[in-house]
Amino acid sequence: MDRKFSLFVVLVFVTMCILHLNDGLKDIYKQGSKLVFCPFKRVTGLPCPGCGMTRAFWALSGFKIKEALLLNPFSIFLLFIAFIHLFYPKVSLFCESFYKIVVVIVLLWWVFFRIIPALS
Repeated sequence: MDRKFSLFVVLVFVTMCILHLNDGLKDIYKQGSKLVFCPFKRVTGLPCPGCGMTRAFWALSGFKIKEALLLNPFSIFLLFIAFIHLFYPKVSLFCESFYKIVVVIVLLWWVFFRIIPALS
């Protein structure tokens, strides 16, 4: 993971944590929101593997871990890796083959839990 990307992810999360202090913004991302920012979903009508990630980060910033897991279970993993990579850039958490396995798991999860239900 690129260090600039890690910084971006962490800054977005910290900003969300700060925004959670404002009571009026706590419900900005609801499960059934009509706002669609994902270009893949706009074009195909199907969710991408990252769909729900922003709402999951928002839930995490409000310490709603269960909600974040339901929205996108990989958000916690991505946030964890981003924090570690940002603050300990020389630490190699996993070998390259681990990330390949993670990509396969994400794609399988996407097909079985997002694409197939969306098509039925």
